[in-house]
Amino acid sequence: MDKINLLRSKAKIVLMSLPLIATVIANSSPAEAQFSQPPGTSVPTSPISSVQQIKPFLTTLLSWGYFFFFFLTAVFVLWAAFDYLTAGGDEKKLASAKNKILYAVVAVVIALIATGINAFVGSFFNVSVPSPTTP
Repeated sequence: MDKINLLRSKAKIVLMSLPLIATVIANSSPAEAQFSQPPGTSVPTSPISSVQQIKPFLTTLLSWGYFFFFFLTAVFVLWAAFDYLTAGGDEKKLASAKNKILYAVVAVVIALIATGINAFVGSFFNVSVPSPTTP
């Protein structure tokens, strides 16, 4: 049983660190690869036709991701509050509700740190880095 709880806590940590990973990916500058197309072949068209269009796309995607993340966090906190209020003195339900609230707070802190790292990396390398905004 302890191994299952350990795996669950590790999975929650990994899931809560996804905003950090998304921020790093969205703000990395891709290297532009130069290649020549072999004669007689065609390349399918894409809505993103240049490297410069990738960054706004990822920034928009990240903004929506933050919006849904914070929305789900609010729902999670409300669910935990409901569990807490309806526990009726049951220690297991109280502990479960407290853990839900704790995990929600940790997730918000990680998301805010990810946003802060975004600004820090941009200022460290003297690059203007767009920060995610609410869509």
